[in-house]
Amino acid sequence: MREVTRGGAHWIVSEPSKSEYSFWTEFENGTWEQETLDIVDRFVTPNSTFLDIGAWTGPLSMWAARLGAQAIAIEPDPVAVDYLNLHVAMNGADITIIDGAISDHTGTTHIQPHEFGWGSTMTQLSDTGREVQCWTLPDLFDWYDIENVSLAKMDIEGGESIVLEHAAPFLASLSIPLFVSMHEPWWSRPVERSWFDGYSEIQGELHGWQSVLALP
Repeated sequence: MREVTRGGAHWIVSEPSKSEYSFWTEFENGTWEQETLDIVDRFVTPNSTFLDIGAWTGPLSMWAARLGAQAIAIEPDPVAVDYLNLHVAMNGADITIIDGAISDHTGTTHIQPHEFGWGSTMTQLSDTGREVQCWTLPDLFDWYDIENVSLAKMDIEGGESIVLEHAAPFLASLSIPLFVSMHEPWWSRPVERSWFDGYSEIQGELHGWQSVLALP
């Protein structure tokens, strides 16, 4: 356990130990994804809902909760979920944890860990591996009565090529901004520009290792 501070946030945290790399050291020294934190600050408002698809151990969910939002953290990796629960308990954050994955169907799917093992940031949807519960995004909204979402963030290590065809039109129909990380080398098929036709503006490129902001 350790304490970290950044941008007014002061948390007690821990992390899976998979290498000499420390995520929380990078987070605290300001070198981790300032653009992503700025996007959360830009859109998330008090009493709104932040949808964190691929939450890992919860840094963005906790960042949104510090703004007075309710965060919904969706994460299927079993080790990451353990740390996510620990962070919520230790910091008293207003975060609802959903242990499972977003996919193109509701039921079950499979996930595989990265070579560093469970708990790394790179667990992926797969045809084989650990079986987990999954939902389409419309079903998740219905089952958990999700409303008043000010921002949806998606970082699912290539799974966006499976999910976005259904998720992007649904979020656009609700006028919900979407911030999504692209992982083209891990795609099972290309991401199509037409999936975002319900949005009025797309900032960023739909390929490579890019972050894309879709605006209603």
